[in-house]
Amino acid sequence: MAIATAGVVIRDSAINEGFNIAQPWAAAVGSGRPFSGNTGSADDKGNLQRNLNDNGFNRMWEYNNRGVGSTVVAEPKQ
Repeated sequence: MAIATAGVVIRDSAINEGFNIAQPWAAAVGSGRPFSGNTGSADDKGNLQRNLNDNGFNRMWEYNNRGVGSTVVAEPKQ
């Protein structure tokens, strides 16, 4: 049986200190499947490599965020 894996990107957002960085997402409501992130790994040139279609991971990402709750961008948005 195939398991549907949705994708979401949280981008251009201010994330405050109330965001739980260690466990950002709870288990899925319908299946009870726990969140499992795929942060990827760097290749020999330092480029991030990850398979965005790997159904073993949830597809939830941050992009261009700011604030103390975000490890992606720590400086104010211009």
